[in-house]
Amino acid sequence: MLRELPPKVAHAFVMAVACEMTDNEVAATLNVSSRMVRKYVAQAMLCCMKLEDRLAAGQPETLPIAPASAPLATAS
Repeated sequence: MLRELPPKVAHAFVMAVACEMTDNEVAATLNVSSRMVRKYVAQAMLCCMKLEDRLAAGQPETLPIAPASAPLATAS
């Protein structure tokens, strides 16, 4: 799943979730704002949720990924 994400999104997700780094620490490492880190992590989490739904429905693991510049969908 991580290979399907844009590199900065995947790196931000791993650093924030697996390495338990703060948004500011991740931002400094990736040379982006802490707000961008939150967007990257949200994009990766959305991808995880979509993958979980597809697997539950018996569909293949491969997911189309929106470019990092694309806005994230929000729940209404």
